[in-house]
Amino acid sequence: MDPETMNQMIGAIRFLPFIVIGIPFAIGSVVVGYAARVPIPWLVLWFVLSLVPLVNYFFFMFLAFYIVVHVIKRLQRLEDAVVVKDDAAERF
Repeated sequence: MDPETMNQMIGAIRFLPFIVIGIPFAIGSVVVGYAARVPIPWLVLWFVLSLVPLVNYFFFMFLAFYIVVHVIKRLQRLEDAVVVKDDAAERF
């Protein structure tokens, strides 16, 4: 084997631990997305972005903010529903 091929193989092997560590995070991001009722194509994209080293760091920051915003919107909808029901109960 020539040295250039060996260097390419070693370079590919260096990223293997990062990908292996990223697998649980990728599965977790898909589970969170499924619980948040995210469309399937987005879940596939989330899984792939979670596996790519260095990209997953920025992706997880995005995912954290996405989840927080989604939870805040859902809580706002629940609050609006409760306020509407309370107003209707006061009228009768």
